[in-house]
Amino acid sequence: MNNDIWKADTIEDLNVDEMTDGHLVSVIEMFEKRKLPPRFLGELKDIATKRGIDLNDKYAKENKDKVAKEKRESVVPERIWVLYDADPRDKTLTERIITIGRTTLHDLFTKSNVLTDKKLNHHPFIVFRDDGDAMNIVIVHNAKELDKFGDETKVMVQWKGKWNSDFFHFTVGDLRNFLKKESVTIDDLIVRKQVEEEDKKRKRESKNVNENLLKTNPFFDGLDINE
Repeated sequence: MNNDIWKADTIEDLNVDEMTDGHLVSVIEMFEKRKLPPRFLGELKDIATKRGIDLNDKYAKENKDKVAKEKRESVVPERIWVLYDADPRDKTLTERIITIGRTTLHDLFTKSNVLTDKKLNHHPFIVFRDDGDAMNIVIVHNAKELDKFGDETKVMVQWKGKWNSDFFHFTVGDLRNFLKKESVTIDDLIVRKQVEEEDKKRKRESKNVNENLLKTNPFFDGLDINE
């Protein structure tokens, strides 16, 4: 805040006519926080009222217009979700945090390993935990640990691919909704994944045995014993 404004003795020292609506609201709020507000605070509020500013509404008109303009001009793809407000004072920390990433969550939850690995060592979950007065970033290595967070808690995770890796973002509530819709638990998915891996392993071993038989036993020459 400009020191000249802070030290103002009269309303004439403020150059109120040159202030934007948002600036005027900020000045009023600053003076309201003083133990001994200046005598001209009431005059400032009267000016704000004449401008059509509702001081009970913490969103000044200027900030609303700015947000609307930025949203209209945004080139962010629909698959990217960005939460932003020019005047965050009415927002919780969770609502104010910006998360970016892909949102094709069904593919992430069913085709990747993020829910089935017992420990994500290289690409853990990044959890944005709202503690009220601070936003804490928590690293979570297991999908089951996400259950201790609230539905609105935001999460980011990386799906490592062969040629490239993509970040995804979702809320803990999104994960709970997926599990409810699929009628499964994280443990169910882990067991399902283990069964699939064991089945693949048996097939590989069986194929290797058959190939060795073909190479070492002339009796099987010309036969397709994998059928």
